[in-house]
Amino acid sequence: MRRDSVRRPFTRRWWGLFDKAGVYHNDVQGGIYEFAPGPIGSFTGADTTTSFLGEIKLTAGYQLTKRVALRAGYQLIWLEEVALASDAAVRSLQNPSLLNTASADAGLFYHGATIGLDFGW
Repeated sequence: MRRDSVRRPFTRRWWGLFDKAGVYHNDVQGGIYEFAPGPIGSFTGADTTTSFLGEIKLTAGYQLTKRVALRAGYQLIWLEEVALASDAAVRSLQNPSLLNTASADAGLFYHGATIGLDFGW
């Protein structure tokens, strides 16, 4: 019997756990440009830091047909030591002397459910 003629068993259910992590050099540059009836000023700042990114995703699937699968899961993404535009705006409104600074000291955490339909050929 030829090797390519052997049929594999059809698996209807599957699951997977995926993870990623990384430490990155983060070179932050930003600016705020103020305008009234005419330009008031341009303020720019820079910062350098080490940032972290982590991701975990758990996915389960069900093979509806040989070519179509339904999948669902949950995903978590964590970012640390990043710059956010909203933080820069709030900081500059609270203290105008901070207009020419950039700070990468914020963190973000995203999570949520995922669902998808896969078509294969």
